Amino acid sequence: MTKTNKPLPDFSSMTMVEEVDFWDSADLTDYIDPKQIGKKRLKLQLKPVQPKDELIAFRLEKQDSALLKSAAQDLGIGYSTLLRMLVKKYLKKVEMTGNDPVSVAG
Repeated sequence: MTKTNKPLPDFSSMTMVEEVDFWDSADLTDYIDPKQIGKKRLKLQLKPVQPKDELIAFRLEKQDSALLKSAAQDLGIGYSTLLRMLVKKYLKKVEMTGNDPVSVAG
């Protein structure tokens, strides 16, 4: 029986966090026939990198910095990218709930 491959989702409508979550849980063989790897080119459209307008510097305790860097390495991304993702996720939650930013932080 031949397995039908699922179409890849539209990553252009996803946030970076949603895309990371997708790839964390996806089985690539559901989308690509392993026998075709190397024979068929997979065309992925990368999102254009948005320019970062402002540099913000702040201090972290050493153990927090080490934990942040370790978590980012586990995800295969830089720690500043992970920090931006976390800030964006937090700000989106504040915006969606309309709650006080301090109460959302929990």
